[in-house]
Amino acid sequence: MIAIPQCESYPTKLDGLKKLNEILCALLLGGVHVEAFHPHEILVGSLHENSLFAYQSSLHTRLRHNEASISERLNPLMHPRTLVFGVLREAFVEGKDTLAFFPKTTSFFLLNGYTALFNRNKIDAINNLWIVVEQLTEILWKKKYLENRNSFSARVHRCHQYASDAIEKDLIFAKHRMLRLSKIITKKCYQALCLGRKCRNALAHRGREPSFEQVVELWHALPELIEVVASKENLALRALRVVGENDWDMPARTNFQEWIELAAKSA
Repeated sequence: MIAIPQCESYPTKLDGLKKLNEILCALLLGGVHVEAFHPHEILVGSLHENSLFAYQSSLHTRLRHNEASISERLNPLMHPRTLVFGVLREAFVEGKDTLAFFPKTTSFFLLNGYTALFNRNKIDAINNLWIVVEQLTEILWKKKYLENRNSFSARVHRCHQYASDAIEKDLIFAKHRMLRLSKIITKKCYQALCLGRKCRNALAHRGREPSFEQVVELWHALPELIEVVASKENLALRALRVVGENDWDMPARTNFQEWIELAAKSA
């Protein structure tokens, strides 16, 4: 459970939601699996004088008050999840330090993209992750490329002149190519970004959904972009493996014949 105070810093529920998701994104960057909060998941409570939370309609509360169903009681035992506090704190410190290099909105889109990908929502995943790519690309372009342009090779200068029209039109494919030629990003990262751009454009212009594997490949390119922007190496985010929940097993018969027979018996 993560709690923040109701105060002037967070005057509305939406402000509190943004802060909670920012904290979660810091943990994500630190290598901890988390998923984004949504407005309907926020619980608002109060504190007693003995510093204990008042009643909240949550699983933890139902377990404490012996109000949880049998399945709710068994689930934590069947699938226990533990995390050492020291590991959690280290992850938060690393993630918070990394977030300082990004616009505030980047954390929102990164966390939402990861959450969507983990839950196999490919459309939301690629849309959110591509926004992160564009924001990080803009930082790399200004801070790593333009500020060091005079130090690049003659080949890079020639390619820049050749692509000047596309660059002036702010086309991201041209910027990615120049970032690759100047060795700011690797060839593998560049290829993943090219594929991600094509998949996102196919979705936006032709309504064609990307495959799960294509979105995962775009996700795997993000740690490198983040590391270059933040001047870090081996970000803990790399350790996360996006597998997500598989679809349920499909039964042999799906024509609801059993329901029809049951309804006939009940009539």
